[in-house]
Amino acid sequence: MSAQPWDVACEQALVGAVLLTGGACLDGLDDLEADEFYHPGSRATWTAIGRLRTRGEPADLVSVSAELRAMRQLDAVGGAAVRVRLARCEQVGEC
Repeated sequence: MSAQPWDVACEQALVGAVLLTGGACLDGLDDLEADEFYHPGSRATWTAIGRLRTRGEPADLVSVSAELRAMRQLDAVGGAAVRVRLARCEQVGEC
C-alpha cells in the first residue's frame, strides 16, 4: 500500500498550534489555502482562521469557534469540543 499524499495528524497539529497561539504562529503561512487540507474539518477551520485574519482579529480557540458558528460549520467540524481537543493535543503532543 502506498503512502497517501496527506497527513490528517499533521493538519490537526497545525490547526491546534494556531488555536493555541491565537494565530501567532501564522507568519509564513499566508500562501496556505483551505482547499489544500484533506480533512473537511481542517478546511473549514482554516477558512475561519483566514476570515478572522482578513479582519485583523485573533485566531484563537474562542474566535475560531465563533467564526465557525457564524459560518454554520461548527457542528460540521465536530463542535467546539473538537477544536479544544486539537488545541490540547498540540499542547501536550498527543492527538
